[in-house]
Amino acid sequence: MQELRDVSDIDRILNQHNRWRGRCLNVIASENIPSPTVRRYLTCDFGGRYQTYQDDPAERDYFGTRFMAQMEIAAQELAKEIYQADFVDFRPLGGEMAGAAVVLGLVDAGDTVFEAPWAFGGHRVAAKLLTANALKDLIHVEDIPYDAATHNVDVEATIDKMIRLKPKLVILGRARILFPETVEPLRAAADEIGAYLAYDISHINGLVAGKAFPNPLDQGVDVVMGSHHKSLPGPQGGLFFTRSEEVYRKVRRGLYPTLVTNHHLERAPALAATYLEMRAFGEAYAGQIARNSAALGSFLHERGLQALYPGLGFSRSHQVLVDVEDLGGGRAVSARLEQANIITGPGGLPKDDGRSDGFASGIRLGTQELTRIGATEDDMQGVADLVARVLIAGDDPLQVAEEVAAFVGRFKALKYCFEQGVHPYGDPR
Repeated sequence: MQELRDVSDIDRILNQHNRWRGRCLNVIASENIPSPTVRRYLTCDFGGRYQTYQDDPAERDYFGTRFMAQMEIAAQELAKEIYQADFVDFRPLGGEMAGAAVVLGLVDAGDTVFEAPWAFGGHRVAAKLLTANALKDLIHVEDIPYDAATHNVDVEATIDKMIRLKPKLVILGRARILFPETVEPLRAAADEIGAYLAYDISHINGLVAGKAFPNPLDQGVDVVMGSHHKSLPGPQGGLFFTRSEEVYRKVRRGLYPTLVTNHHLERAPALAATYLEMRAFGEAYAGQIARNSAALGSFLHERGLQALYPGLGFSRSHQVLVDVEDLGGGRAVSARLEQANIITGPGGLPKDDGRSDGFASGIRLGTQELTRIGATEDDMQGVADLVARVLIAGDDPLQVAEEVAAFVGRFKALKYCFEQGVHPYGDPR
């Protein structure tokens, strides 16, 4: 246990973290590196101020916030351009809060919500709400049927289930998403039963913003929600956006003041900088992420690891799924890789559907941070080699950790941002 006696102890722990992470190969699918520009804005004076409102940032409850409101509105306009949306709200403090706002805003007591099952990467936003005693009997939650062979929505089974159970809300999008989801056929079914379609964009936000994945709004979705710090390299936080004023107003009522009042406005200039960088570099960045993921899946497969969906090209997103059940399961394998300074995490696979013990058969490896530091398809061979050294060859993880540090040390310049050339990890050596 670290004892904090003065600020030098805080600095010591942070320095230890920075030095270590700078020697790590980070393939966590839910993290990224904000640019130095974005990080600087997070320390602005907005962070010590309050800004609350019901509907319009210009109609502010606190005085002294005129420029804060101006910044938030300008950031919203940038996001509308990026997402081709008419209404954007950054007030959720995270993707889970954005999803909760969508559920609370669009669903009434007694309604049914469909969402992706855990084994296919569902964030389980509606199901998590039911863990609160006051909400546990409020709504009914059902799994969307998915096809294990394609890792995608089973459209026919989903439409049949929608017609039978008549959900008020269907939430698409997932954490462990590999390929664009089939959405359009569900729109007609939703119209027939009077349901809303929502899409959790948390993981593929940067791919949508960079046009490597379809925009769910173009596919007929009513509202998109999620976070902006995974494949999108922004500050931590959440958002939702839509083209429907009716939906926008309903979701806002689910968000404010139920879930958030002051919404940490230092995020607004940081988000604005993120979107400006995406406007300048987003398509190149998102395209390279997708190519890196497909390459990484192929190289892992060649080295004897069970990367899923070789027949489909492994991945079109920012991540690859690997079945490691025979190696001890996702949690044990992730711990072993962490000893080698390879940072990943466990993930459920379709084969885990119906399990009640929480065991995850897989791991997922994300390429978005590797792409940010300048890695390309050829570099994915080195990543696959290092992973296979630990998991297939059984080499000493501590020895591999030194090779990981040398591999990561080759990447000395952050890419796809305004300050290209800055060391991505602050030159930890």
